[in-house]
Amino acid sequence: MSVGQAMEKRLLWLHEGPRKLRPGRDRAIARRLEGSIGATRFDEDLPGLDPERDLIIVVGGDGTLHHAIQYIASVVGVDCAWPRMAFVPSGTANDTARALAALTGRDHSSIEQLQQAVRRGDAGTAGDLGQVDFADQTRYFVNFAALGSPSDWVRIAESRWMRPIKRFGGLICYSLCSLAVILRKPTVRLTTEVCGEVDDEHVFAWFAANARYLGGGLDLGEDVRLDSGLLGLLRVRAGTRRSLVGLLTDVRRGRGPRPTIAEAATVRVPAGADLVLDGELVPLSRTTETVLGVSVRHAQIRWL
Repeated sequence: MSVGQAMEKRLLWLHEGPRKLRPGRDRAIARRLEGSIGATRFDEDLPGLDPERDLIIVVGGDGTLHHAIQYIASVVGVDCAWPRMAFVPSGTANDTARALAALTGRDHSSIEQLQQAVRRGDAGTAGDLGQVDFADQTRYFVNFAALGSPSDWVRIAESRWMRPIKRFGGLICYSLCSLAVILRKPTVRLTTEVCGEVDDEHVFAWFAANARYLGGGLDLGEDVRLDSGLLGLLRVRAGTRRSLVGLLTDVRRGRGPRPTIAEAATVRVPAGADLVLDGELVPLSRTTETVLGVSVRHAQIRWL
């Protein structure tokens, strides 16, 4: 499917901050795209982009994509069409890229396939965008929102001692993170309401997934899709360390518990807990309970 006209702008978004693990790889990808399809580095003219013709290409990991989405939503809004988006993964786990491959039928690590799609003028495939409303804020996620032990998991993954281990790949790094969290076995008391049913209990983790793969390769099954207009909601109850290790193994193999599929959920979170969006920590109130409204915006993004 073609948009019918040549694109006016092809903008590159990449993270080059001091904490970037592999800045050289991202810059090399950017140079290839600059030379092959005329892409240019991101500028501040987002409102001036044509949603039918222009393209934003994000190069990096899931966290880089998450921050790009927040910025686009804050500048353009979510009540109008966005420019098409493409994602070239260069992070450690790249779970979002796996979900996008199922959506678009394209290997998102292949620059050649992206170049071909751009030259054809592909219109892209519509995908959903997750949304979390709390206090006076609204945040968005492509892959997942999480509460409970995932916040500890992120802190360990971003710690100084884990940084060199990331260079050996996501399987080793994130398996160690998961085992470290299971040894700590943190729990949080959540009150959730889904489709009129209320649950109040201590949980090890709670997920609202917009995509099938999350947390370093955990597989929630084929019912969780980026284009369904629905979320996969999974509550992991507190258990023994042995049972949690077994659950982790099953979920990695796609044999874990199936999530509840729903349009939205409301979650009451105690003071001091943190929210995780696409692997990025979002601090919540340290003094009072926070009420989260989790939902999905259907077909918000057209992925190339």
